[in-house]
Amino acid sequence: MRRKIAGGIAGVFIAIGVLVVARILGHIVFPGYSDGSVGLHQQPFTYQAVEVAAWFLGALCGIFASLWLTGGSRRAAVIVAGVMLGVVTLILFNQASPAWMVATGLSLPVIAGFLATRIIPFEHGNN
Repeated sequence: MRRKIAGGIAGVFIAIGVLVVARILGHIVFPGYSDGSVGLHQQPFTYQAVEVAAWFLGALCGIFASLWLTGGSRRAAVIVAGVMLGVVTLILFNQASPAWMVATGLSLPVIAGFLATRIIPFEHGNN
């Protein structure tokens, strides 16, 4: 039980860490407007695409890590996916965002969870 809880917590931290690093590196390569008054919906498409890719990579890595650390516990993966869905929701609804970013941002944690459970067949013990 402790392993599953620790794996879920570690997965959340890994997901947030990958999200932050992917955003920083992506925005170095594809910078947006530096004016603080410019919202996310007014940034170039590449800037927006980096945001969405960072959300997906963060969710995928965090879910995969939680599955790996817990030996395949899908409960831990669902917790990480739920936290990432909450993070993406907070980001999207605190800023004006294009509709495509809202649609993909809300569906990507679910898709990442599906993909992470299929990358490597984990041991399915007492889930």
